[in-house]
Amino acid sequence: QAAAPIWQFDWVNLAHTVAGRTTRIPLPAPFTGQPLHALLFPDDEQAWVCTGERGVLHYQQGQWQRERFLLTADLELPQKSHTRIRRPGEKLRRMGATQIETFDASHGLSVGPITAVLDHQDLLLVAGEAGLAVRPGNGRFVQVSTDMAGVMEGITGMVADANGYLWLNGSRGLVRLGSDQLRRALRSRQPVTPRLFDAVDGMPGIALQSGPISTTALASDGLLWLATGSGLYRFDGRRFERQAAPAGSHFPSTNMVTLARGRDDALWIGYFQAGISQFARGQLHNYGRDQGVPVGVVPHFSQDLDGRLWAAINGGLRQFTGQRWQPLPAGMGVPEHRVQWLLHDSRG
Repeated sequence: QAAAPIWQFDWVNLAHTVAGRTTRIPLPAPFTGQPLHALLFPDDEQAWVCTGERGVLHYQQGQWQRERFLLTADLELPQKSHTRIRRPGEKLRRMGATQIETFDASHGLSVGPITAVLDHQDLLLVAGEAGLAVRPGNGRFVQVSTDMAGVMEGITGMVADANGYLWLNGSRGLVRLGSDQLRRALRSRQPVTPRLFDAVDGMPGIALQSGPISTTALASDGLLWLATGSGLYRFDGRRFERQAAPAGSHFPSTNMVTLARGRDDALWIGYFQAGISQFARGQLHNYGRDQGVPVGVVPHFSQDLDGRLWAAINGGLRQFTGQRWQPLPAGMGVPEHRVQWLLHDSRG
C-alpha cells in the first residue's frame, strides 16, 4: 500500500513528500523567507499558508495565489464539516467547501484577540482577551454578560463534560457554566452567574494567556486537569489538588505550557524549556534531550488515526516511538526549526 502524501513545514519552509520523494515548494516573492504561522491541508494537492503580516497564500495545482481578503491566522480542523480559522485578532473565519465566511463585530463577535474556540452541540463559543461570545445555531453571536467582573476574559482552555457543564479556564480562574443556563441567558439577553473557582477555592493561579495553547484537559473519569505556571492540578468539581510526582520521580519543571489527553487517557505535558512528560496510571515518564526532545517550548500535541503521538516543538517536529521522540528522516526535507502547530486531518 502506497504511503499517503505528506506535507511538512517549519519556520520558513514548505515541502511535499509523495512516494518517498520530497519536493521543496518555494514561496513566491515577496513571501520568500517569511515565517509560516500556520497551515491547513484540505487534500493532497492544496495548502493554505499563513505568512505573518503579509497575509495568506493558497497553493493548488502547482500554483500560488494570494488571498487578499484573508489576514494572518491560526487554522484548526474540528470534527465538523467546516474549518475554523482562529486569528490572533478580532475576526473568525469559517471555510466551507465553496466559500469563506467572516465573522466580526458586525455579526456580534466582539471579544478582542481570539484565544480559544469550542464547538459544543448547537453552540459555537469564541473566547477572547475581552470576553466570551456565543453563536447559537446559525444566528448572530451574542456577547455573554455576567455580574462577575472579568470572569469571561482571557480564556485559553474550554471543555464540556458529560453533565452538560462548560469549564472555562481564564484570567480570573476556572469558571463552570451550565450549557442550558447559557442558552436561557442567550434567549433572554440576561447576565449569567457562573461558578468561579479561584484562589479562595485553591485554584493555582491563572491560565497561560496565550492562545491557541490548550491549558485544560478532561479525563474519561470526569477529572479536570489544569496546566499552570505552578504545576499540574486536578479538579473533581469541588476542590483543587496539586498532583505530586509519584515516589521516586519528579516533574522536570513547574512551568507547564500545554496539556493534552492521549487515547489511553494518559496526560501529556509540554513545558517551557524542560521537555515533555507523560503521566499515566500513577507513573511519570520524562523526556528531555537524551530522549530526543530538543530544548524549546512545547506548544502542541496531536495524535493521528493510528494512535501515534506527535509534538510541535520550537526545536522541530517529533514523533513518539514508545521510548523516544524521533525526528523525521533527513531525506524528507523537514528542517530542524521551530514548529508551532500540528494538525491531522480525517485521513490521518
